Amino acid sequence: MSKNKNIKALKIAIFPSAQQIEDLEFFKYLYKRAYNWYLDNKKFLYIEAGTRYTWQDASNDITALKEQGICPWFIEKLPVELWKSAFKTVDKAFVNMYEGRAGYPRFKKTSHNLKLGFDFSKCHFNDTEQGSVKTRLKGDKPRLYLSLTGIGRVELHLKQTLKYLGLYKPEMRSKHSLTELRDMALDILKNRRKTGLKVSYDGLYWFISFGIEHSVESKPLSGSLGLDLGLKETLAYHKSDTQQEGLVANINTERKLQVLKRRLINTQKKASKFYPKNKGKRRRYKKHGTLKRLEYAIKLLHRKMNNIRKERVYGIVKTLLELRPQVVVVETLKIKQLMSNSKLGASFQKQALGNILRIIEYQTYFMGGEFRQANQWYASSKLCSACGHKHPDLKLSDRVYHCSNCGMVIDRDINAARNLSNLGFVADGDLVKTKVYGEKQGKKGINQSKPRKKRSKKVA
Repeated sequence: MSKNKNIKALKIAIFPSAQQIEDLEFFKYLYKRAYNWYLDNKKFLYIEAGTRYTWQDASNDITALKEQGICPWFIEKLPVELWKSAFKTVDKAFVNMYEGRAGYPRFKKTSHNLKLGFDFSKCHFNDTEQGSVKTRLKGDKPRLYLSLTGIGRVELHLKQTLKYLGLYKPEMRSKHSLTELRDMALDILKNRRKTGLKVSYDGLYWFISFGIEHSVESKPLSGSLGLDLGLKETLAYHKSDTQQEGLVANINTERKLQVLKRRLINTQKKASKFYPKNKGKRRRYKKHGTLKRLEYAIKLLHRKMNNIRKERVYGIVKTLLELRPQVVVVETLKIKQLMSNSKLGASFQKQALGNILRIIEYQTYFMGGEFRQANQWYASSKLCSACGHKHPDLKLSDRVYHCSNCGMVIDRDINAARNLSNLGFVADGDLVKTKVYGEKQGKKGINQSKPRKKRSKKVA
């Protein structure tokens, strides 16, 4: 079996000290100021002089300003790699706008989830033998650190790192100690190519995210896999060559989620009683210790529920792709329109249909298969998968499909999955189209090359 090399994204929790958290928060503020400063200059020069202003031009200007002693204070206090990362982020935002993937870039606020970009050439992982920083042991437990510019060494979540690198499997843990696994992970992190080191904060914990090169064994693929996503059941699937099919239960029916949901409602009720009681004269609310603890508990419950849903989604995708399909066919869904439904919008949001499609798409691409989408108006649920007869009067409440032509009786979602699977090897056309990985639908017909100028109000 041959091996394909791809870039895999990792997101690992870190445990900074109190002083490091203060420094990271200060860097986030400086990063925001640098981002807005560069965006403001870029807009001004393009509107007034029509010139393109790049991050290289801004870097040269900053060098000249430092020589004159008039450089902005937030640029001087911010490490060079961070303000360069902010400038590159602005340029990337403009590229996304020109290619139709996003609107015109906006100024950042402090409340925005900013990601600090570091340079891997200046940041390094450390162990006991190499590096200026040594790994310490607490109760015979090895620890792994990453040195960040201007921050110092921060501790990484070791078991999470081992899990993402594929070293925390039962067969690996039975043969090697935790220290040996740490050394193996350190060797991988040092020797493989890495890209895009970012530090982010989700309101509770700090994370680092980066891409690392990894090899995947390319196993033989066969047949087409049809997927019909729904609300009552998460999805129905059918494999064309092996005739494997089935229904995947709703991800929100697990008992853990039901218990956490009830606990969340009770905690929110307790917190809501404190808001009208703690109104101040000059500010909106005076939060005391009890209310802060309740708000923190609400954040933790939301986080637990999201993690359970995320783990369930990845488990579903892993089970489906273990069938090794050559082609995956899904229906074209308008997720935003589904979520705008006043009665079912929240249910569609919790079902995470868009996230499921996104994960299936990129994992199919890494596996070497094709990801195809059926036409938006293709009646996969109304067509009989055996004879092709169309049932025009089929309602959403009819969960069983009865064919009046051939007499077949089958589950509605399984029938749709079979129809989608039959489109696996149909040539691209009106019925189905192969989607290129990374291709996104832009906003066509909108000229976004220039920012809109504010209209001056006419004085009567």
